[in-house]
Amino acid sequence: MAYMTTSDLQKIVKLQKEDGRQHLRQILQWHDFDEECDLRAGICLDFVYENILFAVNKGFPWKAVGVVAKLSEELLTDTKGTSMMKAVQLLKDKLFECSPVLNEKCQLAFLAFLMRTFFRHYRLYQYVLCSEMQVHRDCLMLQVHAPPHPLPLTEGVYIKLWEYQKTMESLCEKEAQKQRCVQDLRDSAQSQAEKSMEALYGSIEIPDTDVIEKQVLEKLVQQTLKTQLEIVRDLFAEELKLTREILELKQQQKALPQPPTLPPFTSKLVLSKQAKPPSGKKAKK
Repeated sequence: MAYMTTSDLQKIVKLQKEDGRQHLRQILQWHDFDEECDLRAGICLDFVYENILFAVNKGFPWKAVGVVAKLSEELLTDTKGTSMMKAVQLLKDKLFECSPVLNEKCQLAFLAFLMRTFFRHYRLYQYVLCSEMQVHRDCLMLQVHAPPHPLPLTEGVYIKLWEYQKTMESLCEKEAQKQRCVQDLRDSAQSQAEKSMEALYGSIEIPDTDVIEKQVLEKLVQQTLKTQLEIVRDLFAEELKLTREILELKQQQKALPQPPTLPPFTSKLVLSKQAKPPSGKKAKK
């Protein structure tokens, strides 16, 4: 362990926790590690850091705080794989060796603190120190799309009015789509009628003479009327359905309540400003 000066210890305590931990790691000359992958190193660093804070909060002299830091690091290394009884005896021996710097009062306080923390969870610490840790990490590619740059506030629209406009646009678009369907239906019916008439004329044998027999003419007229009526009937049924849907959309547009162009609190503010008399002039009684 590298020697800790008083300034090093003071800096560790003054910094925020994460910055203080990283500064302590540099003083201990530990390699840089990933907190998520190397949990053991993070737990050991927390152990030394918390012991330093305890000593400072208890008012230990700075030299004694440095001894506490040194003992904390050695305790993690020397007690690895040993029983709790041996670990306690090892700690007592180390405290006895540090008697010139760490007085009896500080030794008792530090020992009581370790009993409440380190030795209370001794098996858990041994598991962390001795067990091989396996870390499974899944790496996923995530694309983040930033929101569009907002427009200036002067171009903003009251939220209720914006919702009204969006709803109205949706209804108008649906109505326009229905109108296009009606026109497409009429065009399709006309094209179908022309094709049916061509097929009908091609199926009837007409003599080369300029005179058409009455029966042939009657048959041609009847089949023509029948074909036209079927097409018109289907067209009327479909167009009637679309017309009803268009009328419903128009009714929804008409029934949609239009909100004010400004929010309620803004409208009240404008009215209050308009009602306020000009500055420097007294209102007439």
